[in-house]
Amino acid sequence: MGTVWRAFDQLLQREVAVKEVLIHDGLPDREREMLCERTFREARAAAQLDHSSVIRVYDVVQDSDRPWIIMEVLDSRSLAEIIADDGILPPLRVAEIGLSVLSALQAAHKLDILHRDVKPGNVLICPNGRVVLTDFGVARSPNESRLTSTGLLLGSPQYIAPERARGRPFGAPSDLFSLGATLYAALEGKPPFDRGEPIPTMTAVVCEPPDPMPNAGPLEDVILGLLEKNADERWDAERTKSAMRAVIAAERRRNSTEEAPPRRIREQTAPPSAPKIVKKLPDRPRGTTPTKHRGGRHRRSGEGDLFTALTRPIMTAAEATAAIVVSRNNSGRHASDTGLPSAAPATAPSVAKESAWANPPTWGMLIAAFTAAIGLGILLAVLAS
Repeated sequence: MGTVWRAFDQLLQREVAVKEVLIHDGLPDREREMLCERTFREARAAAQLDHSSVIRVYDVVQDSDRPWIIMEVLDSRSLAEIIADDGILPPLRVAEIGLSVLSALQAAHKLDILHRDVKPGNVLICPNGRVVLTDFGVARSPNESRLTSTGLLLGSPQYIAPERARGRPFGAPSDLFSLGATLYAALEGKPPFDRGEPIPTMTAVVCEPPDPMPNAGPLEDVILGLLEKNADERWDAERTKSAMRAVIAAERRRNSTEEAPPRRIREQTAPPSAPKIVKKLPDRPRGTTPTKHRGGRHRRSGEGDLFTALTRPIMTAAEATAAIVVSRNNSGRHASDTGLPSAAPATAPSVAKESAWANPPTWGMLIAAFTAAIGLGILLAVLAS
């Protein structure tokens, strides 16, 4: 219907897009007037909508008896180009695009503006993700007169609503049907009722169910709801918006789960205990029995030898000290005391008694004996523990 040029506004010093309306030579004057009026209508409809998903129109001028629309320039590709070049889109991206287009349609419907030509070629996708609905060339407001001749149908047959194909009254649900067909094409790579030619295609739109959609996934119910033949039973904007938001949330959660690296779960194990030191006991000689200690504990092999070696000097010292004391006490006894004949003179008793205590046990001897006894007690206590 027209060609879009990239231009530069010398007055405002900015780049703009200029849409040229193509008027073929030999076109009857009546149809020429209708085409020019439709261009002005497009400019007015877009200018009324202040929405991020609707292209902004700056001005409209007429030169050489043809109108030119001055609008924002977008570095973008149409959804139709993306499908042709890159293939089908995943449900998440299709739902995001659908939600943006739906928001633009709601803004237009609030002003009683019907787009009437929603299709992949009129949906622009910018590199930053922005989605823009453009080409309001066949849009119509209720207070504007009809510009179509009798029997002339405006719009694309593959995306037109059944009530419009039948020539019946239509409204906002017709744009929603076209939105459903557009999203179907983004998911499956082709329109849902395409039969090659306009008449068979419109017959399928009116009478046949949409083709299967194996790639729709969670969007299948949404698409089927929008493609309902009966406009009264077709999903409305609010129900469609709620369903697409739910799909977007679910798909984002699923994608984040799949892309996240697996979390390593630390095994809950008992803390390591101190290593047990097991000392191998030496073999016990045959015919011997372990010595039983206090508390039922058996004395370790070799423990008796160690005890004997440690206590022998102490016992020897104690015995020697005791022997000295005893011998000192017994060395001066009379022969009569023992019942044996005395070899000493009869006058010797007093001298003998004195000599018996002439060298009594010293304190050093007693202390040595006492120390030996204490040492023996300490050693026995240590070995017993």
